[in-house]
Amino acid sequence: MAEIRNRDLIKEVAKASPLFGSIRWDIPGGQITTELSAHNHQVAEYATKEKFRTLDSKASAMYKDPDQIYIADQVAPFFPRPDLIGSYRKIDEKTFYTRPKVGAAKNTPPNRIDWGDSLVNYDLTGRALSIYLSRIDLDQAKTQYGSEQRYRELARMFLTRLLVLDREITVASLYQTTGNFDAGFTATASPLWSSSSATILGDMATAEDALLAPRDMTIIAHNVYREMQKNTLITGASTVSGSKRQELQTYVNKEAIENYLDSSVIVGSARYDSSPKTPATLTMSRIWEDYVTVCHLSSDPSSEIASPCVRTFILDSNVVPNYQGWSVKVVPDDSTLAGGELMMLGYFAQEKVFAQKNMYSIKAL
Repeated sequence: MAEIRNRDLIKEVAKASPLFGSIRWDIPGGQITTELSAHNHQVAEYATKEKFRTLDSKASAMYKDPDQIYIADQVAPFFPRPDLIGSYRKIDEKTFYTRPKVGAAKNTPPNRIDWGDSLVNYDLTGRALSIYLSRIDLDQAKTQYGSEQRYRELARMFLTRLLVLDREITVASLYQTTGNFDAGFTATASPLWSSSSATILGDMATAEDALLAPRDMTIIAHNVYREMQKNTLITGASTVSGSKRQELQTYVNKEAIENYLDSSVIVGSARYDSSPKTPATLTMSRIWEDYVTVCHLSSDPSSEIASPCVRTFILDSNVVPNYQGWSVKVVPDDSTLAGGELMMLGYFAQEKVFAQKNMYSIKAL
């Protein structure tokens, strides 16, 4: 367990535990153990008797796959719920954009307004995997990995990696299904963004103007991003000078694309095997393809009155887990003569489009 004495040095969290783990904060009057979430950009704090408020998601650690970059947690932020099934009162967008009557006479009560809310139902589903750890393998782990516990940690990382992959595919499908968008909030680029005659900035302006809240993120599928990197519309507009200039005239970097779009950009680049039923064949496909989503995710998506376009309703005990990430259980399994253990890892969640008028889809390729 790593020790960090300065609460402001959140960057040290990632250094102290690059994949999983816990941090012990020394504070006046005691200590707080911080569990690093395996699936969220949150650092949740625990004390003996009091649960502290989670830290800002932008300044915390996240699960880091050694081979892939996942964006689901950024584009479908978590919204903790106390129960597996329930409802949440959502304030209608119209309420925030209707000017109220605020004038009040000196001797009369102010204008009483209505919440303008509606119920949003949720039904969290379990996402879980298990793996068998035989007693023989556990005994050999003392030599191979140094201890049985290290072997269990590797098993947990293995299960977590697959659960995170599943979540990425789920969230990408949500964003890349046009039926999830409000009427008039989808478009097909014409010409497509691979063309030097494309109207990329015009398409972006149309999308941005349609949103109720200000655009704060543009999600770009990997294949669209690659086409943009070499599109002469963008390469010709690059203002980078010096040694990089010549190469950027034909192939720009992410910074140049963000400058061109005047928007923060996040690229969906993760892969998956699209032919799992053919074990001998590994067919790698991109999880995010063809689409660009212009959206508002909110600077504080966990706020009760925020309107991020997509939210992940998740059981609050899974956001602040008791063992380095999602809920994990290890139970004896004597189904074989030698015996062993069964490790189970999982969480309860439901991804939902929360504010349709804060997301706009462009089929760019």
